[in-house]
Amino acid sequence: MSERTTISKSGRAEAPIAVVWSLLADARNYSTWALPRSTTLEREGSPTPDGVGAIRRFGSWPFFSREEVVEFEPPHRLSYVLRSGLPVRDYRADVELREVVASTGGAATAVSWTSAFDVRYRWLRPPMRLLLNVTLKDFVKRLAKEAARRV
Repeated sequence: MSERTTISKSGRAEAPIAVVWSLLADARNYSTWALPRSTTLEREGSPTPDGVGAIRRFGSWPFFSREEVVEFEPPHRLSYVLRSGLPVRDYRADVELREVVASTGGAATAVSWTSAFDVRYRWLRPPMRLLLNVTLKDFVKRLAKEAARRV
């Protein structure tokens, strides 16, 4: 039996929650602010286009991942499961946004990105933990930076 691995990263965007949500929810435009060079929507969800049931494809050749949106609660929560692309099982990520007060007194957004997964082989746990730690940290950092830039 495998041990479930959980990774959580958090950050703060000096931008209103609506701005952060607009970036997070729009999978087709991740390539404009996040690391993946290719970001497409294979299937639209409900509400269209990025809601529940949407299949999102991210990556750079030859590595791509496919994710399915399973929760879509604007502007506070986006959850997805991995359908393919990494050697993990039962991968689920939950991204939560919460309004907070900026240091300047304006609007800011707390970002929490948590993923959990199993690995088939114990030796895969350390490299997958490292990869996903780096990846989630980078997504949170870039999301916050881009949201602040758009204010």
